[in-house]
Amino acid sequence: MIIVSDKVVDIWGKIIGINLTTGFHLPPVTFLRKDATDEGVNHEHIHLIQGVELLTIGFYVVYVANYLYNRIRGMNHIDSYKNVLFEVEAYENENNLKYLFKRKIWAWLKK
Repeated sequence: MIIVSDKVVDIWGKIIGINLTTGFHLPPVTFLRKDATDEGVNHEHIHLIQGVELLTIGFYVVYVANYLYNRIRGMNHIDSYKNVLFEVEAYENENNLKYLFKRKIWAWLKK
């Protein structure tokens, strides 16, 4: 499910302390800004597939555990977020709009 709402994106960004330029994905829902770019939508769709692979709850568990691991290693909030395995895969491939057609299962593990 996709919900388009700049207000929801702004509120969530303030809650998590990240400037969300496109939107965010909280499985099973993707929230997007009205002016979301194709690359931004692709980034969120990559998260959608990651969530499917981990049956949603696993996505949350791995995401939070990886973020906390990054913090324990001494990274600040922003770096911890950007180095979550799911984010690394999504950021590295958001500009390749054909990525999801060739993506291998569990691709985020190879980061």
